[in-house]
Amino acid sequence: MFFDRKLSVGPPFFNMAFTPFMLVLGLVLPVGAMMPWKRAEIKRAFYPLRYAFVLALAIAGLVWVMQTGRSILGPIGVFLAAWVVMGAIIDLASRTGRGGGRWGRLLRLPRADWGKMLSHSGLG
Repeated sequence: MFFDRKLSVGPPFFNMAFTPFMLVLGLVLPVGAMMPWKRAEIKRAFYPLRYAFVLALAIAGLVWVMQTGRSILGPIGVFLAAWVVMGAIIDLASRTGRGGGRWGRLLRLPRADWGKMLSHSGLG
């Protein structure tokens, strides 16, 4: 019994569990990707992502206005997608450093960094 209802591990359980899990995962994924192992500070990881967060909110607001304010699920999905994709791009860009030669450093990044960027963008 779960919430006074029987649930199987099928569509009823999946529908109840998947959406909240993916919502939380989508919110923390870009911040977690920016955190260095064992030296992590949330403020330091979120700082480069602050403009991406605001832009993702603006895009979601635009979608809300374009759909005339009907359902909130569409704008939430668009926000999470934009947030995750922009977070992956910012993470990759932050690994190239500053100054000249960024393109060369970008091309010399390990395949694991490229794989992380592609997989996170694919989730978005």
